[in-house]
Amino acid sequence: MVTNAYRLFLNRLCQSCPLKTQCALFNKFAEDQERISLESTPLNHSDIQTIDNNLNVSSLQHCFLCIDILHRYTADEFMQQIKQTAQTATSDFQSFCVNLSLPLNLLIRHAYLTKFLTKFVGECNEKDLPIIKDQWRNLMIDRLEEVLHRPYQIDSPFEINITFDFSGEKEELESLRRFRYADNPKLAKSNANEGFTRQAVTTILNDLTFEDFEQYYKPAINGKTTCTISALHDSVYVAGCKSYI
Repeated sequence: MVTNAYRLFLNRLCQSCPLKTQCALFNKFAEDQERISLESTPLNHSDIQTIDNNLNVSSLQHCFLCIDILHRYTADEFMQQIKQTAQTATSDFQSFCVNLSLPLNLLIRHAYLTKFLTKFVGECNEKDLPIIKDQWRNLMIDRLEEVLHRPYQIDSPFEINITFDFSGEKEELESLRRFRYADNPKLAKSNANEGFTRQAVTTILNDLTFEDFEQYYKPAINGKTTCTISALHDSVYVAGCKSYI
């Protein structure tokens, strides 16, 4: 079994990716494949190290599962960037909340992995494979409370906004367009500038089978992730005057 998905999910990810370790089905699949590789050929220690290295993405690539959001953007250096942005905005805040904006192609990769695991390992649903946004929050919120010395509150008036962009997002969304208009190329051409909303992407992904992914999906494996951070207080009106809390 060598599919496009097989190559991507075994050879284009970081072994330490939290998303992998949190998904029992995928972790089992990866361990089984590694065991098969080790048992199929007599190997010495250096050979095993070579296999381990090949299963990790290089510094010039991104982790296919999380496009580095759970790696570079959970590091201590990034924590300090968030802290600096918050303190630059104001020193007078009693709590904070975090709003994340993620590239739509993460939905595509998440659906691809879900359908891959369902086909080759076992039935996989959202409970088995946590979304990137939830994973990032699980990794970061407690640490942010320590760094900012403030509690996290979902309805806090002090908002930290973190926006992730991926340079290959448009390229991957084109895969959905190819599938959507596969039976009508002329319509695809006339809708070449059509934008994709989150709801539209989700609707199309629900119709895609694993075989459709293999045929139409072209991942931007050399894409780059960038991030912008901003922070602000919600304004309120007190006795007819606009103020900040």
